[in-house]
Amino acid sequence: MAPTDLLTDIAQGPWALLAMFGLVTLDAILVVVPGEAAVTALGALATATGSPPLWAVIAVAGAAAVTGDSLWYGTGRLVGLHRWGWMRTARAQTAFAWASVRLHRNAAVIVFTARFIPFARIAVTLTAGATHMAYARFLVISATASLAWATYQAVIGGVIGALIPGSPLLAVIVSIVVAIGLGVAIDVVLARRAPSRRAHHDAGAPGPGAVTADDGAPGFPATATPATDDAADRGENGRMPPRIAMPARLSDADGADPRVALANAIFDDVAALVRAEDLDVVVVRGTDLDGFDGVVLPGGGDIDPARYGGDTAAPCYDVNPAQDDLDLGVLAAAVERGIPVLGVCRGLQVLNVAFGGTLVEDMPHSDVGHTPGGEGGELEWAWHPVSVVEGSRLRAELDGETIAVASGHHQAIRDLGTGLVATAVAGDGVVEAIEHETLPILAVQWHPEAEGTPPSLAAAPFAVFADLVREGRIAAR
Repeated sequence: MAPTDLLTDIAQGPWALLAMFGLVTLDAILVVVPGEAAVTALGALATATGSPPLWAVIAVAGAAAVTGDSLWYGTGRLVGLHRWGWMRTARAQTAFAWASVRLHRNAAVIVFTARFIPFARIAVTLTAGATHMAYARFLVISATASLAWATYQAVIGGVIGALIPGSPLLAVIVSIVVAIGLGVAIDVVLARRAPSRRAHHDAGAPGPGAVTADDGAPGFPATATPATDDAADRGENGRMPPRIAMPARLSDADGADPRVALANAIFDDVAALVRAEDLDVVVVRGTDLDGFDGVVLPGGGDIDPARYGGDTAAPCYDVNPAQDDLDLGVLAAAVERGIPVLGVCRGLQVLNVAFGGTLVEDMPHSDVGHTPGGEGGELEWAWHPVSVVEGSRLRAELDGETIAVASGHHQAIRDLGTGLVATAVAGDGVVEAIEHETLPILAVQWHPEAEGTPPSLAAAPFAVFADLVREGRIAAR
């Protein structure tokens, strides 16, 4: 039997679609299986021989893609992101962290886009399950993305089949070569993208998202200043000092809850502690972190409980969707670039939510005071002891295991996010500090910038952060 006749017989039988379904499903799980090539080849065969119908190729390929993605989702939900050795590698944990932040920032976009990028697809679908993204929502997005992906792959093959009439075998061969070539091209582009970002990052170019207090954002601290390119700002070795991005506070303090006014007022104090470590501070309202070496997420109002599946009727203050978008967006960009992040108070909560954790919306009464008190609109810090875990980055900067800290929060971590570990705890069990298992990320729930904090204790989190920033700078050279 001639090869063309054999291909025609295969196309007219049920096995071609069944084989493609199996290959695409396995491709979603193993990546190395040529699922894209199978869809493209069958698309070419559909046009060249008229069988199977192109719509059937698209429908079956889409169903197979949804099946494979759902299997990874279920795996993530069932076993999490640490069960097997390959999951615990630095590369995998970095991918999971990136996916977690992106899912909280814009789940629809990242799930849809990842369907077209093999290894990102695995990270996103696993993380979606591990962070308990609602399956109904995941399924709708995944089905839409899978149908678009199947259409894209099948139509490429269909066009090739139409351009090579009368030769189904040649059309199939060309379509497979094209499918593989497109896959390789995507891999090359993605591989080059990260080094180019690191090169730009090391050059110290300011990001276009960097702004100063003069840009008129409500709630901007009046004295926060950006780094400049003046030679006077260079270090002794002639290099620009590391540049640190701090997302602007977007709530206007005038007439607002006194807690909002306090958060805006202490913004400058946090920036001062960053600068004390010989780091430049730039207030940003965008998420482009090109030229930045680290991020500090400062205090502020409550995160919208809807972001972590919490009770939206719970008593919260200064819930600002724009602030949540900015903080989560800056964090997502930092994780993607692999630069260090330090969170303070709200910043710790933003980190936890971004990595799939949840919060106590309004803490019940406790023997340990966490919420600031005071009269006449003046707020006073709540001071209490905290135990810091031996072996943590933060503990290495402290003289003792137990420290007295200033708190000003009514929310706390309920469930830790993926990859985060508690490194300090209050007497009532409230998590007071966290670090990431593999990424250069740490955060404290208390306010090291509070007046009355001993200088060495105030500097400790920022000293750890500064070390991480400089280590990252050296590694990027």
